[in-house]
Amino acid sequence: SFIPGIHDNQVAVIPFPPLIKDFDTADILNKKEFKNKYRIPGKYIAMPSQNRPNKNWGVILRALAELKKQGVCLYFVTTGHVGDIQYDGQLVKDLGIADLIIEVGSLSQKDLYALYKYSDLMVASTVIEGLGISGQALEALKVGSIPIIHAKSLGVAESLDAVGLTMDTADLNWFDLDDYKTLVEKIKDVLSNPKSHIEKQKHILAAYLKRTWKE
Repeated sequence: SFIPGIHDNQVAVIPFPPLIKDFDTADILNKKEFKNKYRIPGKYIAMPSQNRPNKNWGVILRALAELKKQGVCLYFVTTGHVGDIQYDGQLVKDLGIADLIIEVGSLSQKDLYALYKYSDLMVASTVIEGLGISGQALEALKVGSIPIIHAKSLGVAESLDAVGLTMDTADLNWFDLDDYKTLVEKIKDVLSNPKSHIEKQKHILAAYLKRTWKE
């Protein structure tokens, strides 16, 4: 325990169900219309989140720079602002990848769904989340057409265990928090065969949704 005088046997965790959006999927833009609207010229990672220290975007930025060197152009499309973390803003400049960053701002519910739906993959780089696993990753799994890559976030193994999964049975293409080189390889693997990754991850959301507030 981190609190003096409080021992581990005095502490318990009450797991709670994930808070996942009910997307409005009616009459959304088609892929071409959506990408034209937000000037997304190629394949992209969806990041529907504000930039916060726990989000750890730096590892994704480094991976994008390495991919660019290898001739793989992948855009980072976010509702947030990279420069909200000064280090990340400077990193974009230092790595020369400003052309890969697309900040779309706040989106309607329909366009938020489209942002997920038409993305080529989701990278959850988070250091730690309240649920243990990335909420954005679970939302992407709900959309159902997006392969996920997830960092070995603090608490993620415990989170999976709480719903009857392990890091092996819930294969989210794990990478160590700051290991951008492994992330690069995971991204290339996912882009080469996205359907196989979507299939192997289909069961994960159902495990999380079994928990209800009644419990």
